[in-house]
Amino acid sequence: KKKKTLKIVDTGLGMTADDVEKYIAQLAFSGAEEFVKKYQDDSGNNQIIGHFGLGFYSSFMVSDSVEIDTLSFQEDAKAAHWSCDGSPNYTLDTGKREVRGTAITLHINKESEEFLEEGKIRTLLMRHCRFLPHPIFLNEKQINDVEPLWIKPASQCTDKDYLNFYKALYPMEPDPIFWIHLNI
Repeated sequence: KKKKTLKIVDTGLGMTADDVEKYIAQLAFSGAEEFVKKYQDDSGNNQIIGHFGLGFYSSFMVSDSVEIDTLSFQEDAKAAHWSCDGSPNYTLDTGKREVRGTAITLHINKESEEFLEEGKIRTLLMRHCRFLPHPIFLNEKQINDVEPLWIKPASQCTDKDYLNFYKALYPMEPDPIFWIHLNI
């Protein structure tokens, strides 16, 4: 909080310098317009939402600059460090990361300092990440610890499971009168 930074870290596949160049630098600055045009006239079969790289650039809405330090899972890969202030200029150098994965550091701008508050981050994570299939942690406490019942067959759910799930979503409400199980 004192440094005015927010760091998002994973231990996933990571990226090579070539991956960073392709998926972060080129997509955002040279390929984004072409990418948007490709999906603009589409009948909805392909959606722009969820494509890697595009959502990443929303980080500049709250940040003066963004850094990525990443190490790919690929054998003999070298860590890569990318830094940008939101302009078309960026640096891509050798990174310091020693374990597979990626660390993204947002240097939060003055207008967005509310995102440095743990309560604000917790609220956002609970709203948008609560049922993701991979564990999400905030300050070493798991945020998404409730298993969504819609991914389980009804035969594997007990009345207690349904009640606990409902209470996790609506803690101040009385118990439901009944429930219907839908698998998605």
